[in-house]
Amino acid sequence: TPFEARIAVDLASPPGEGIDPAWKAFKTADEIRARSLIDQIAHSGNNQRAADTEIARLRDALTAQQLRLEARVQNPQSDPEQTRELRREIAELRARLDEHRVREEPVLASTAQLSASLAEVQKKLPGDTVVLAYFVGDAASHGWVLTRKKLRHATLPDRRRLEQAIDASLDPQAASATREARRQLAQMVLGKLLEGVHEQRLLVIADGPLNGIPFAA
Repeated sequence: TPFEARIAVDLASPPGEGIDPAWKAFKTADEIRARSLIDQIAHSGNNQRAADTEIARLRDALTAQQLRLEARVQNPQSDPEQTRELRREIAELRARLDEHRVREEPVLASTAQLSASLAEVQKKLPGDTVVLAYFVGDAASHGWVLTRKKLRHATLPDRRRLEQAIDASLDPQAASATREARRQLAQMVLGKLLEGVHEQRLLVIADGPLNGIPFAA
């Protein structure tokens, strides 16, 4: 939630010092992903430090619940209400685990950051490549398209609506309904972000539930 608020502030701020608000928000989302990845790498490489039995218990519980969720998503007979309850439990477990990690384990810092200059980053992009990046939030989500010539931002639906659309698009019970659900999901996630884009290679930086979307399709 604090990170989501930072992105909202970046987008609402007036352009200052030649910095595009959409670029400020893009950089914030990138820093959030980087910190999350660094923390995960640090924790995965220090299993011997899991002497804190509560952290170990929460990790095991979270893994078990995530496996249950994956099985439910693939099961056409699953109760949608129970699936939503399982997502809520997973979110609560993650929050409790993060709370313990902050108290018990060090957070590593990274010195690798995107350049403050949008033009400098665009110059480094291959001419045939476009970057499609996302941040999924509880109140709203965001998408960016970055090419050598432009940066485009769009506000997307919140996490719950995205999860519902993803589940509907993967429902094996109704093939005809699933086709329409996939079309709606594509419209929800892509919208007009790729309009006028002619590059041949697409680099997707997904987030949260969007990691399960077959973007190539």
